[in-house]
Amino acid sequence: MKAAADSDDPDALNSYIDYPALREDLKAEIRREMMTEAEKDKSGFGRLGLAIGTSVIGPAIDGLVTPAGMRVALIAKRGQGQTKAAQRAASALHVPDDPLIVRRGLSEFLVASKRRPKSGLVFKRHGLSWKLSGVDLLPNR
Repeated sequence: MKAAADSDDPDALNSYIDYPALREDLKAEIRREMMTEAEKDKSGFGRLGLAIGTSVIGPAIDGLVTPAGMRVALIAKRGQGQTKAAQRAASALHVPDDPLIVRRGLSEFLVASKRRPKSGLVFKRHGLSWKLSGVDLLPNR
């Protein structure tokens, strides 16, 4: 997948990604994180931030999880000119330098970093091949 992104081969890259599943999973993960952060804020501004953030996150992820956006997310340096939500999403989609494969049964595995073995890229079986279908994020602390 990274090689397809590096070589700017959109057809090869597309064969590795289930775009609709990835978009929905990433939106749900980031919304869950935002809700957790909003609940910590007792001033009321957390709820306001949540309302604004949830209205922005959908379009940001829809724009990121496209063939061109995925190529950029897979090869770009983190945090270049992106909103906080887009930075988090792009960071989540970045292939770790020290990958570790964590099996989750017959139809799913996680590509994680050795430093963070519980978060990473979720691949699910699609026929005889595998596709990137989601992301597991570690909560911000």
